[in-house]
Amino acid sequence: MNKGLIKRFVPVILFMTALQGWTLSIPLFGSILGPSAASAGVDPAEAATVFLSGYALSFAGWGVLLHRRRRTIGRLLPALTSGCLILCAALSLSLLVLDGSAWPAVFGAMGLFASLPSLSWLYMLTRCVPFAQIGLALGVNGMLVSFVRYFFPIISDRIPPQAGIAIVSALPLVAVYILLRIRQELTGEHAGWDADRDSRQQPGHSGVNPVPVIVFIFVIFLLGGIMYQVVEPFMQEFGSHTIYYQTIPYVLAIPLAGWIIDRRGFRLAMALGVVLLGLAYTTFAFSTSFPAAVAGNTLIQIGFAVLDVFVLYALAAVSSPDRRFLVTGIGLGFYILSIRLGTELNALVVPYSNGNYIVVYLTALFILLISVLLIHWVSDFEPREIEKRQRLEKLGTYYEEKDAELREARQVQAGMLRAQWRLPPGIEAAVMTESAKEVGGDFYDLIPLDGRRALFAVGDVTGKGLAAALVMSKMIGLLRSEAYYGHSLTEIVEHMNRMLLREPEEMAMVTLGLALVDRESSSVTYVSAGHVAPYIVRGGSAEALDTHSLPLGIDEVLRPWSGKVVMEPGDLFVMYTDGVLDLENGGGERFGLDRFEQLLSEAGEGGDPELALKRIVDAFNRFGAVTDDTTLLLIRMNGG
Repeated sequence: MNKGLIKRFVPVILFMTALQGWTLSIPLFGSILGPSAASAGVDPAEAATVFLSGYALSFAGWGVLLHRRRRTIGRLLPALTSGCLILCAALSLSLLVLDGSAWPAVFGAMGLFASLPSLSWLYMLTRCVPFAQIGLALGVNGMLVSFVRYFFPIISDRIPPQAGIAIVSALPLVAVYILLRIRQELTGEHAGWDADRDSRQQPGHSGVNPVPVIVFIFVIFLLGGIMYQVVEPFMQEFGSHTIYYQTIPYVLAIPLAGWIIDRRGFRLAMALGVVLLGLAYTTFAFSTSFPAAVAGNTLIQIGFAVLDVFVLYALAAVSSPDRRFLVTGIGLGFYILSIRLGTELNALVVPYSNGNYIVVYLTALFILLISVLLIHWVSDFEPREIEKRQRLEKLGTYYEEKDAELREARQVQAGMLRAQWRLPPGIEAAVMTESAKEVGGDFYDLIPLDGRRALFAVGDVTGKGLAAALVMSKMIGLLRSEAYYGHSLTEIVEHMNRMLLREPEEMAMVTLGLALVDRESSSVTYVSAGHVAPYIVRGGSAEALDTHSLPLGIDEVLRPWSGKVVMEPGDLFVMYTDGVLDLENGGGERFGLDRFEQLLSEAGEGGDPELALKRIVDAFNRFGAVTDDTTLLLIRMNGG
């Protein structure tokens, strides 16, 4: 796991740990709230039931709302999430001052506001964690939440109830702080989250039918709700050690469950969870001994650890980016609703069991049988979908790595092209270059030779991209080496041609123009190897030199064109690559040679190379887009 992934992975996990730690301790009536509830005359089960009802309904409501308004509300989601978290903290603190009659309304309001942060968290998870590691992330999150759930009951007997409520109420605020810290990581340069943008970034994933997964979630956790109170008498066997027997198996199993799901898919998790629950309920049906209670509880905790990871993993897997909020909202709503209904059905089933819970166990086994059938239903698509999602993610990772490599190559290439130079007095120059891709084959160089002379070069490697950039880097190295040895321009071109031909694997041609500017004689000696003709801009007109020769890399015997011109004060010597002529506007029209000559004539008045270059670049930008690597070099001798 690289540093960038850890930087995104850890805050997302801590966000949900804080949120769920608060949920398990306050709305779901952790032991830290017990003394205050007793003094207020509040029934914990009744208050938790009100919370669960609001929690389940609001999941579906938020999911539908965010889906319908995803083009606009996505950008407000961080603010909405922070607002809900702050309201949750305020509502839990209000329990310190409100009497018992107001508690049901407070718990209902908590349910309405606590669901949106959970939806936001699942959205964060799918954005910040690679799909191949989501199961592990969910497992680690479940383990940390269990530690929080384990920690607060331990301290509840050691601190005043009011202090305990205040401490737990701070957890949503911790989640707000984490959200603010990672918001830039999630949004990049944008001001909010954009579900449509996610859809465009993952065009290969269209989602699948989520109904089988949601039905399975509802059925299996309905069973959990029914059996919750049935197994409670067996937990009394543990006495004061109940919390250890209930927590430790779950904590140990849930990260392992996430790791397994990442590698084998959630079909195995569904089957494993069902088998473990079936074994647990069978154990309780045949024995009420302490060993049976230990074995049955361990199986239940491991089974629900696997199924808890499965719920979030499966909802992430079956929801396409453009309907993620809808599917996860409805799915989590059914998840909570199934637990809520299970407790109600338990009250109907248990009285008819005549104290031996036979009816309950038969009901449990019947639901398990339905779950097995649902596993078969879900498995029709799950392996293909997981494989496709992982393939797309690997492909996306590959392209991200290649983009990063190209950005680094662009920086290296830019470093090879001189951004600053010290020319001999009286010689001025201005240059621009732009690649059609991340890196390109155009190059230039400005090499001071002594106090009166400077060598200027403009070249163009055939092709674009990384291959052309590699050849370009070799050409610059050869050029500088040849220039510093004091060779003539013709010798430099001939030597570079032979070096290029000695490496046939390059299979590249290079056009090259060299201009030796001599301030003392006010002359420019120009040598061309297949390069586009340079211009002299003089007196409001642009005149091209008549240069004809072959490029480098074609023939061992190369006869470059050579000529010499005398520069007058105010004249500009212009070297460029053919990408200048290939600019295209929206109608597909090329910039062309005629426009370029006219532009040079107009922009070159006054002879200032910097000002002339700015005018030319502005005209390029107004005309159209770069379709080929483009370089432009303007030289003037001012007689200084």
